[in-house]
Amino acid sequence: MGQPQILTRGARISGTVACALVALISVGWIVRDLAKADGPSRLWWMWAGLPAGFSGQELWVTGLTDLMLFPVCAAVAFTALRSPAAAPAFVAAGILTVALRLPSLWILTSDWTRLWGSEDLRGQALWSAGAQIALALTLIGLALWGWRPPARLTSHGYPPPPQEAAAARPSNGAAATAFIFLGAAALVRASWEIYRLEEYGWDVYESRLTGGRNAVLTLLSTPSAWSAAALVLIALVAAVAALSHATFSRPLGMTAATAVLVWGVLDISAAVKTDAFDSITDAPLLTQLHLSSAVLYAAAGAIVLVALSQRGEHPPYGGPSHGSTYAYEPPAPYDPRPPYDPPPSPYGPPR
Repeated sequence: MGQPQILTRGARISGTVACALVALISVGWIVRDLAKADGPSRLWWMWAGLPAGFSGQELWVTGLTDLMLFPVCAAVAFTALRSPAAAPAFVAAGILTVALRLPSLWILTSDWTRLWGSEDLRGQALWSAGAQIALALTLIGLALWGWRPPARLTSHGYPPPPQEAAAARPSNGAAATAFIFLGAAALVRASWEIYRLEEYGWDVYESRLTGGRNAVLTLLSTPSAWSAAALVLIALVAAVAALSHATFSRPLGMTAATAVLVWGVLDISAAVKTDAFDSITDAPLLTQLHLSSAVLYAAAGAIVLVALSQRGEHPPYGGPSHGSTYAYEPPAPYDPRPPYDPPPSPYGPPR
């Protein structure tokens, strides 16, 4: 087994800054929309896809993607400097950002978007999307190449700090919980997308997948089918990784759980707004399944977040070749006996 590697301090700092910038770009657009909206509620209902959220006077910029990127990247930026799982957290945040923001690059350069707002606003949105993707790729690059051999001891002879520990794996209970709930949420969402494909036909569904004139609600919103496909894949990978107790499964699982939770909360709030739960027993089967799916998303996201946020299991302590928690050899156990036999006495053996 090769020598273990740890993320350099420079890579941690750079990744923290990159994550913070991704979060700040999203929150900056959210603040802009809040300033243009009549109130926070109108913006929220727009995110939920309700007609009450749309206004004929202003063009919104943010969407569901920003609600997912902001908490994920802010949490990674807050914890990366001292977390032993900084590298997989950078990768998880980077993959989520690239997957959800990529369609904005071709949507905002399409001819039909010229009717949307001013050229300056579209340009700012395009540059911000490109900046977030570039920062996300930087995060992935730092996690892949920002490594160094570990220091066996600090300059004062003490063990290295906790951030040089091996990333904790999920416990058996947390791993099973993440596998069941993330897997269930992903399969349910995938089933809905298959149903919509059969219901709408490919011509309409393609617009929902790649972004068309009637499928994109705001400048930086991600096409619904595209975001569903991306998040289904991330959730499935996180579920399988948790079941196999992979070291990257906790950051990836918490990233996927956050996205699933946002899904569910928005769907439930839209159902509450339209009083859909009041007549759920008399509603058509399709409506009942939709409401049940929303509850499943919210519950699954919250449960997995709680399960994976618990203290994980470190490998047994015993040196790097035996899966030690820290990337240095542990000290030898204390032995009260002298390390060598004492010299014979010049006066002979004691009488």
